[in-house]
Amino acid sequence: MTAKEIFNFCIKELSTLYENAESIAISKELLSFHLSIPPNDIGTNSIEIVSDENELAVKVSVEKLQLNTPLQYVLGEAWFYNYKFKVTPATLIPRPETEELVELCVKNCEESKPVILDIGSGTGCIPIVLQKKIEAATIYSVDISSEAIAIAEENNRELKTNVKFICVDFLDEKTWEHLPEVNIIVSNPPYIPTSNKEQMQKQVTDFEPSIALFVPDENPLLFYEKIEKFARKKLLQNGMIFLETHFDNAKEVQALFTTEYFSSVIHQDMSGNDRMVAVTLSH
Repeated sequence: MTAKEIFNFCIKELSTLYENAESIAISKELLSFHLSIPPNDIGTNSIEIVSDENELAVKVSVEKLQLNTPLQYVLGEAWFYNYKFKVTPATLIPRPETEELVELCVKNCEESKPVILDIGSGTGCIPIVLQKKIEAATIYSVDISSEAIAIAEENNRELKTNVKFICVDFLDEKTWEHLPEVNIIVSNPPYIPTSNKEQMQKQVTDFEPSIALFVPDENPLLFYEKIEKFARKKLLQNGMIFLETHFDNAKEVQALFTTEYFSSVIHQDMSGNDRMVAVTLSH
């Protein structure tokens, strides 16, 4: 097969799952990964012959995609803020909206050498990019999953950053004594009510870690309430908190952080949804 022929094969095989434009985009990314050809050259390359080994690898990947496996898990990598991160089913796939959370944090960081705590490491994409953008920062990141921490530490080494990853159950308040006082808290915590699971895509619910996505229906603000309580103990003077939220709950999160201790502002994402809450310690 030539590169163009296997490109057409991929589009045809994926057409039952995706719209044509998405089938084309996924096929280009898949073949660029396996064949080391720039994505824009994939559909026009009718000369280069694909080796049997590479053809088999592409077809195996297509079979995985047909089982609804997300492309990022098939490739074992995802891009976030123009950096490549290793991903596995133990880690949430980084989302573009979360890049906006990082940008908001960087833009509002006034300390020259801040101490930052990220809650919910996953791939490590948030704290690692923050370390890239605020080089003098001391950054800690916590996650309950040892598997996720292992992937985050691998990305930390690969991208040559110095984030300190800690495997801990943040919801257990007894563990807080081992965490430092900080200038900034940032988090994209689990925030999707469990009852929403049935309406979500199988690529998400069947493959991404539930522990990183869902919270009990009866307490959708579980993590935000714990972060608020933690911040009253550990956030330093003039400290800030940057949170990603479910757009349905952004106002409730804002209200949680509008007290004698905190003031808060909602920020919208690129799609115009209420997605982030920026919090300032009042005193």
